[in-house]
Amino acid sequence: MTDDDLPGLYRDADTSSLDGQGKYLFWTRSRLLLVVVASIAGLVDLTIKIRGNEYDAFAFVSAVCFLLALVSEIYLLISSPDKIWYHGRAVAESVKTLAWRYIMRSDPFHEVPDNAGADALLLKKLRALIRDSPIAADFEIRSDDYITPGMRELRDANFGARKRAYLADRVDDQVKWYRKKAAYDRGRANIWRVIMLGLEVAGFSAALLLLTKVITTSIDGVVASMVAAAGAWLEVKQFESLANAYNLTATELSLAKADGESIASEEDWPQYVATTEDAISREHTMWRVRRIGLTLDA
Repeated sequence: MTDDDLPGLYRDADTSSLDGQGKYLFWTRSRLLLVVVASIAGLVDLTIKIRGNEYDAFAFVSAVCFLLALVSEIYLLISSPDKIWYHGRAVAESVKTLAWRYIMRSDPFHEVPDNAGADALLLKKLRALIRDSPIAADFEIRSDDYITPGMRELRDANFGARKRAYLADRVDDQVKWYRKKAAYDRGRANIWRVIMLGLEVAGFSAALLLLTKVITTSIDGVVASMVAAAGAWLEVKQFESLANAYNLTATELSLAKADGESIASEEDWPQYVATTEDAISREHTMWRVRRIGLTLDA
């Protein structure tokens, strides 16, 4: 099972979420960089003459940067790409866990007597997800393959085939993803610690040089704006907290995989899948809470 075998709604939500994330990070990064450039431009004094009138060229650059930063902020407030990012991800992950529960005949599908009833229940759950999503009006549905041939085929497979597919394509896949993300975010957190430390040392050094009159221009404001921008970016990305959460989830799912491999009875399988999906959903729920305080039940 791959993501292409999941409901088209998953891919639609995933695409919308990634698009919202890209826009939010781009405009947020641009706004922070523009403020820093504006503060740097304020240090430079360059007078130019235009038709006999004198103008401070870098004051103009600074004004333009602040104006563009304002435009970026207004865009973020009006279009709210962060909400599309967060809520789109919530829908995508809820669809994914519903699909795997359906395929594995787990709660709430394990007591449904036939495939037709399970299909109807899945469609009902998917409709509820869209109806309850805060971005439903802006959500672009491109696909109508809500129950794919791959889902039906694996649902109808024997217990051994379903078990192998779930452990490899769901549990182990998530373990690898969380470990990779944890390592990435941990590395970025360390890099930004060094950057923040460097900026603080630069600020101290600049203040000391100004105090001893080695330099005559104060750059405290520029360094302060850089520190503020770096701090704001770290608040957006949350490298440290995400690395810790991802590492914990990877460990939990590794243990879940070991538990799953020991299950030999199909009667015990639905409960195992439900417990594992709850563990996966719990991390997504905590991610949403860290971002916007959103909870969304699958």
